[in-house]
Amino acid sequence: MKKNITLIVPIIIGLLTGISANAASIKGYIYDKKTNEPVIGAIVMLMNQNIGVHTDFDGRFVISDVQSGKDRLHVKSLGHSIYTQDLKIAEDSAEIDMGVIYMKSAKSKHYNRISYSYNPQLIPTICSHQKMFYNSYGETGLSASVLHGYNFSNRFSVELGAKYNYTFNVQETEEFHSHSKHHSVSVFANLACNILLNNVVISPYVGLYTRKYLYSKLCYENSQRRVVYDITTDMEEKWFNPGAQVGLGFKSGRLYLGAELGCDFNQERIYYIESSRGNSDKLYYEYSFSVGFEF
Repeated sequence: MKKNITLIVPIIIGLLTGISANAASIKGYIYDKKTNEPVIGAIVMLMNQNIGVHTDFDGRFVISDVQSGKDRLHVKSLGHSIYTQDLKIAEDSAEIDMGVIYMKSAKSKHYNRISYSYNPQLIPTICSHQKMFYNSYGETGLSASVLHGYNFSNRFSVELGAKYNYTFNVQETEEFHSHSKHHSVSVFANLACNILLNNVVISPYVGLYTRKYLYSKLCYENSQRRVVYDITTDMEEKWFNPGAQVGLGFKSGRLYLGAELGCDFNQERIYYIESSRGNSDKLYYEYSFSVGFEF
């Protein structure tokens, strides 16, 4: 019995050694051909085996547990043309050094986007000296925007654009009835960070904008339907209504989906209702959900 075990153990060890010998590793570096700098976060894959890794801060990659046979090395990175190379991995290969792989920059760093948005909008609480008679409410809105972007690095881009926005709302309570309608245009500038994840680009961004109200009517009526306040001209007189925005976009091919939160800095809007003065002390927030395409 001991003799049989003595014979079986070397056979098992030999089999395990043979299996491990079939698994190789592939290493190398990914560099930008134009700048001669490492490409960080590039996706390096073996297509037939469906395994891959990301390059580190030095542009280095190592793919382990590679099986022998024919395969294709596939490298992609935002702002670069896709790199492919056919490989034939021998059974006795232990480590394959690809050296430095240079990726070409994409032909154009510029892009344009047209998007359409649905945006419920929040306006601030309005109060008088006697009591709070009106609170925040949601305004339904639609908007359209166009922008031009420029990728100045592998990860970051600058976006400049303009947006037209239309919001409207009707709300009724026992004491007051409100009617609002706003038309506005704004120009904005964003700084975006582009992160490639599989075939989708995730693009968080921050930006500043300034808004001009083309027509703005916010009318309050009492229970007898008598108009007690009309803001038709107050907001139209100001050209400069600054604000900030943050958002998150998802790009797949030419399709764009996004969500955005904006905040107006203008807190100087005074409301006069039945000789009572109410001053808005909150910021103006609005959020939107967008769909569009890039070209």
